[in-house]
Amino acid sequence: MREHLRLQMRRNGLSQRGLSRLAALDETAVKQILSGRSRSPRLDTVARLASALNTSVADLIGESAADSSIYSVLTRVFDLLRDHALLSLDEQESRMVAAAIAECLNDAVTDKSTSDPSEHVAAVVRNLVSARKFKESGMDDSGGQSRPD
Repeated sequence: MREHLRLQMRRNGLSQRGLSRLAALDETAVKQILSGRSRSPRLDTVARLASALNTSVADLIGESAADSSIYSVLTRVFDLLRDHALLSLDEQESRMVAAAIAECLNDAVTDKSTSDPSEHVAAVVRNLVSARKFKESGMDDSGGQSRPD
C-alpha cells in the first residue's frame, strides 16, 4: 500500500501534511503508513485516504479488480457512517449493519448480486438514520408522544 499511497500523493500534488489534513487524519498516521511502521492500517483510515485522494480503496492498496467490489461496499459503509454521524452504533444497530455487510460481501464474492451491493448497505444505514431521528423526536412506536423522563 505504501507505494500506491506515494503514487497517488504525487498524482494529487499532496504532501504528508496536506494529505493528513484533507483526510482528517493525524499526520502521524500518514507518516507511519509511508514509513512502513503501520503495515495494517485500519480500514476507516484507508477509506479516508482513498477518499481524500479521489481513488478507490482497492486502487490504494493495490488489490485486483475482482476484489474491488468488496472494498467498494466497505468504503461506502464507512462514508455513510461518517456522513451521518453513526460511527458510534449501539449493539442492535451494529448487528444490523454487520448483517447487511455480510450479505453484500457474500453476494459480491459469489457473484449472486443483481444490483449494486452497496445500495443494500446504504438502505440499511438510511433506515438507521430515520430510526434515530424518529427516536430523537420523542415519538414512541405507537405514534404518540413518549413519556417524559
